[in-house]
Amino acid sequence: MKIDYFKDIALRSSADFADKLSAMKAEHAKELIAGSVSGMANQSVCHPFDTIRTRLQMKPELRGPLDCTIQIVRYEGVAGFYKGFAAPFFAQAVYKSILFSVNSFAQKTLDRYEIERTRKTAFFCGSVGGIVNSLVTTPVELVRNQLMMQINDFNRTFNGPSHFVSRVYWHSKSKLLFIRQMYRGLQATIIRDGGGVGFLFLGFSLGLNFAKEYAGVTKKSELPLPYVMLSGSMGGIAFWSFALPFDGIKTRLQCVNVLQSDHRPRFLDIVRSMQPRDFYRGWQVALLRGIPGAATTLTVHHLVLTRLLNQEGNSSFR
Repeated sequence: MKIDYFKDIALRSSADFADKLSAMKAEHAKELIAGSVSGMANQSVCHPFDTIRTRLQMKPELRGPLDCTIQIVRYEGVAGFYKGFAAPFFAQAVYKSILFSVNSFAQKTLDRYEIERTRKTAFFCGSVGGIVNSLVTTPVELVRNQLMMQINDFNRTFNGPSHFVSRVYWHSKSKLLFIRQMYRGLQATIIRDGGGVGFLFLGFSLGLNFAKEYAGVTKKSELPLPYVMLSGSMGGIAFWSFALPFDGIKTRLQCVNVLQSDHRPRFLDIVRSMQPRDFYRGWQVALLRGIPGAATTLTVHHLVLTRLLNQEGNSSFR
């Protein structure tokens, strides 16, 4: 009898564990889908702003965003704004899903230990997601930046993302050197995304709290869509206010000729070579990008995840 009793307990426990595991897998898959869709929507909206910001950071002779825009239209046409688009577009499906999944996992881990959700935990969970995400974004942004800086289509070094990667691979003397080349600017990206994404989620959380108080509601699901988008915009402004100096450093690290393996600039060398105004060069474009970009990403993620869960307001942002 005792053996049957313990068998029954074991079977029930294993069944409960299997059900929980299945539910976790399903929820994780939905987070991945929502993150992927929001990331691709974000890149479609923001890539032209990225092109202008990168050109401004690397070409001091440009007088500002308007001058940069005119130069691109005059010499490259509208297609010039979407140079290097393919790699970050498809990569967004990967690293936005990683970002939201890691952030959600961190939040649920804190919930498991009964740690109350506060502003500090919002920043911490976002930072964890940003640091993990930087391992994916660094090589993708290297490819994007190298392709963006090719102004003359008739005399360009790389024909596309795959051509760039293959050229760097065959030019590298070893596989380790190839990895190091592809991860140029990793330090700056970790700092940018670790702190920046923390501020992104913190700004979004604060925006939602203000919006709920202003609208007189208690749940995010009860907020009108424009309020959610405005909260997302606050997150974008918070991100770029912190991240722009480190983004400028990363751009300079990544835009040098990667085929010259004997010339690899260092983080501190780049910092020492920059004037104070260089750290916030292109801030107008960054903020113009941050407002619609973050609003698009966070709102689309919320809408898609809510639809997938078939449960209003059951996203990782409460």
